[in-house]
Amino acid sequence: MKSNPDYDRAEKAAREKCYDEAIAIYRELIERHPEEDSLKMSLAWVFRDSGKTDEAIELLLVIFKKELARDVFTGFAFDELVRLFREKADFAGLTGVCEEAVSVWPHDKSLLFTLGEAYRGAERFSDAARVFEKLAAREPDAPEYFSRLGNVLATAGEFERAEKAYEKAAEIDPVGAPSYYNSLGHVLAEAEEYGRAVAAYRKSIKRNWNQPLVFCHLADIYVKEGRVAEAEEAYEEAIRIDPGHKAAYYNRFGNILARTGLNGNAILIFRKAIAEDPNNPFLYVFLAQACLAEGLHEEAREAYLTATTLGADF
Repeated sequence: MKSNPDYDRAEKAAREKCYDEAIAIYRELIERHPEEDSLKMSLAWVFRDSGKTDEAIELLLVIFKKELARDVFTGFAFDELVRLFREKADFAGLTGVCEEAVSVWPHDKSLLFTLGEAYRGAERFSDAARVFEKLAAREPDAPEYFSRLGNVLATAGEFERAEKAYEKAAEIDPVGAPSYYNSLGHVLAEAEEYGRAVAAYRKSIKRNWNQPLVFCHLADIYVKEGRVAEAEEAYEEAIRIDPGHKAAYYNRFGNILARTGLNGNAILIFRKAIAEDPNNPFLYVFLAQACLAEGLHEEAREAYLTATTLGADF
């Protein structure tokens, strides 16, 4: 087919983004060669590239049905459907094709994993947990399945089961344990389970002390709990690990404090940031905003003037 001059014309039109022309040629080719799925895939890609996503999906679904009927599942159309449904955040469509693929190929771990992720995106957490539990049972030495299981369980509010799943992942893969505990801390913090999140971050730090961002995450929780002194200690620890970015850490800390309404504390921290990076105009802007929130109008005015002098564009 690739030696066909009409095919070459279609490819050339697609490359040059003459999509209507490419579509017309591919349609003619498909009429003449209806058995050639490669032509349908090419037309689907042109639909996709030209913004005709629904038309692309409609055609890919036809090819997908034929893929399922074959002795070997190639999955070309399936992979493209997964990508397009994810881009559209169409989790109903995504879970639909994943369920259909798994119903035909129930032992394919990659398909099961994609189905679990689809359920997670659709917020069908119990279904996602069921899939990842199945994968973990099949591959008890695969930490990734346990960590994904822990993630969906935590998101669903099953915190004890989530912690056990992440503990299992860390047990299987001690080298990756700091990352697993860090991920657990994130999902627990999002669920506002701050005590559990702190414990997870502490476990991550215990396994690997040299993680400045984990100290930042820990400090952010302390701020939310009003434990400002402990938060500052954690940020100072991050700075001891990574002293070349002092101003960036102080800036991050100051903004967390300000967003929490602790503008008086934020002012002190922004001043520390400015001491480390006195030519950064944005630090003066943040300082000015915190000063305004505290009613320190003269200090705010001076900070804004300095920011303007340094080139800040308001």
